[in-house]
Amino acid sequence: MPRFSPLPRNDAEFDVPVPPYGSPGSENLVGTRGEAHSLRGHRTLQPETSSPGIQSPRIVSGETLAEIADARNPSTSVHWLAFLAGLTLLFLKAGNIPELLYTVTGANLKLLYIVVPFAYLGVFLSQGLDSTLRNKSVIFFLLFYIWMVMATPTSFWVGGSVGRVKDFGLHVMPLVLVISATVVTWKQIRLTFGVMALAAVVVLISAKFFGESVSGRISLGSSGTIGNSNDLAAHLLLMLSFVLYVFLDKRRNFLFRGVALVAMAYGLYIILGTGSRGALVALCLGAVFFFFKAPMKVRMGFLAAAVLAGTIMPLVLPEATKARLGSLFGEDHSEAEESGESRGYLFRKSLEYTLAHPIFGVGPDQFANYEGNQSRAAGLHGNWHQTHCSWTQVSSECGLPAFLFLCVAHWTALMPLYRCYSSARKLGVTDVARACLCLLLGSAMILTAVTFLSQAYHFYFAFLIGLAIVTARAGQRQLALVASRAYSLPH
Repeated sequence: MPRFSPLPRNDAEFDVPVPPYGSPGSENLVGTRGEAHSLRGHRTLQPETSSPGIQSPRIVSGETLAEIADARNPSTSVHWLAFLAGLTLLFLKAGNIPELLYTVTGANLKLLYIVVPFAYLGVFLSQGLDSTLRNKSVIFFLLFYIWMVMATPTSFWVGGSVGRVKDFGLHVMPLVLVISATVVTWKQIRLTFGVMALAAVVVLISAKFFGESVSGRISLGSSGTIGNSNDLAAHLLLMLSFVLYVFLDKRRNFLFRGVALVAMAYGLYIILGTGSRGALVALCLGAVFFFFKAPMKVRMGFLAAAVLAGTIMPLVLPEATKARLGSLFGEDHSEAEESGESRGYLFRKSLEYTLAHPIFGVGPDQFANYEGNQSRAAGLHGNWHQTHCSWTQVSSECGLPAFLFLCVAHWTALMPLYRCYSSARKLGVTDVARACLCLLLGSAMILTAVTFLSQAYHFYFAFLIGLAIVTARAGQRQLALVASRAYSLPH
């Protein structure tokens, strides 16, 4: 088998294998030969017949190929309701909607209390629950949470850990099930990416009207979750990857693509305006990744955009912001140097506590309390802050097994996504390749950014793992049709 096989490697996960074109049963891909096959809510597709013994792939558009692949797992009305409930939940979280509405109205509308029950119920009513519970990434992510629970009884402060574990179990861990069970078809993938792009625009509008600049750093006054400058930058790094998908999609309305272009430009300004050096590192890494992995035409456009941004951004950013970002390249900046020393101390302590408590750590969400009390016992004041590294946050608070479970969950989710991207490029299935590339880009940037932040218990990990699973799964169905030579795309 070639390194990047276009065929699914796990038939249980990607449904039944596709029979070679012309073999018994292959006609079931589009319905009985000679009869029209109606796709739910779409136009009727009439398969072409071929002469006996001659294999002539049917030439279809990318849109039609996606419809045929989706028809292998037609969604019922109940499943669509489950999907819409899950998508609404993702939009509320990614767009930071509850906190924004609280700022605007001054009242807690408790939208999550309304949406969450329907989204969670939809998991059990969906068509993808069976394959979800057999997916390696989901299993390892559940093991990560189980280890968090097991680390709680030995916590430095059991009461504090119980609150964190309970919150994670109610609001974060189920997201990986909501996404991987309810998002099944490629049409649903496209809708999800589009809604996430809309969520990014909502965050940017929030930054426009509720953004605050203190010492040259933009923060979000309407949020406690992503209000911090570093957290806001990391959030936008992930969300703008979906805006990029909309912009690159030529099937989208010209107006939508224009809005996406403006949103990306303004988003870049906000990210740099936060003065987050970790976000700058993640942005540079993402730029390098995108440049080497994108198609040649896209690379040229990206290179031109990068030169333009590199020319304009230094002219519009405040001097204080440029000075702080410049400290990453050796320029003097007292506040940035003090921040770097504090982060270095916390990182060393997180490694020390990981080695001292390798099995269960010091307790979920207890690094700050443990470090402060240990320092005070030694006659020092202590830092009393989180680790500022999500990976050592997990290892020091929950133990090395939890860290390994989390890493394997990401690896087993992102590698199939990368293989799907590589195969899609080779087979010319551009929409699948585009979606995979943008999600890989967002994953690379957010996983780099959280290396400098304490975001281990935020929704990002569950979101990325779930969306990587379903994107690869739905994309592979299209690739299998092309690889079987039943269909081909126009050149």
